Amino acid sequence: MGYGWLVIRSVLLALVFAGLVAGVGWLGDQLEVGPGRVPIWDADGRSFWLAGLLLVGIAGVTYRLFDNPPEAQYPVEGALEPSYSAGEIATNWVFPSLVVLSAVSLLGVYRGTTAIAFGALIALVGLTAGPVTRHLMMIAGETGRERARIIFTLLVHGVAFLTLAMIYIHKVRSIFSATAVLIVGILLLIALTEGEDHVFVRRLVYALVGGLMLGQVTWGLNYWQATGWTGGAVLLVCFYLFGGIILTHLRRGVETRDVVEYGAVSMVAFGIVVYSVFI
Repeated sequence: MGYGWLVIRSVLLALVFAGLVAGVGWLGDQLEVGPGRVPIWDADGRSFWLAGLLLVGIAGVTYRLFDNPPEAQYPVEGALEPSYSAGEIATNWVFPSLVVLSAVSLLGVYRGTTAIAFGALIALVGLTAGPVTRHLMMIAGETGRERARIIFTLLVHGVAFLTLAMIYIHKVRSIFSATAVLIVGILLLIALTEGEDHVFVRRLVYALVGGLMLGQVTWGLNYWQATGWTGGAVLLVCFYLFGGIILTHLRRGVETRDVVEYGAVSMVAFGIVVYSVFI
């Protein structure tokens, strides 16, 4: 059996949600939402954020219900068991929810036709490629799974950068921004560990620790007068470090060379980001 059903279903769902994201973006234009306000907490733009978060919830429920094929569609020899959760709790809703959240977050900062089109494009690409590669990580052969893992990991990091930057760009109090990053960080790390052969509880514990650390970094970043994109880049570097160590530990256990490798790459990336602020 081919994978055509995966692509067709993903494209159809992605088109639906891309259209809904564009509708939320139009609402944001009418309400003139922008950075500097606490989403939902502040009255300005509250309708937009409520509509956006409702859409995030609808995306999660939709993919939880309709993106979980029967076991009969696991024909490849050597494929993983079709739990679709790498544990006892399904997590196929996490990445789609994050994709829609990233698009809505972008439209909560930028307005206009270009921003709406870009937000819809994010939803279309993310909701097409993400679910397909997630499935392939579990049903494809060994080589196919590895390729799908690389693509899916890149997608998660892309969504992480956009979402974290859009949270930081509002420059609101740490009680709001750090808490938001903590919650989003937990979901991002759960998504990053998709396809790993471990029960959900173990993945959740590591995600909680990583999310808490990202929240602490955000708290410190709020004392730094950096742009939203720069702050997002710093948070992405931290996410790369925490996520890489967690993934390595889940697969084979962390060794000293792993910490040195991820730490060195993160330090170089962080140095580049900081240097860019002063040039």
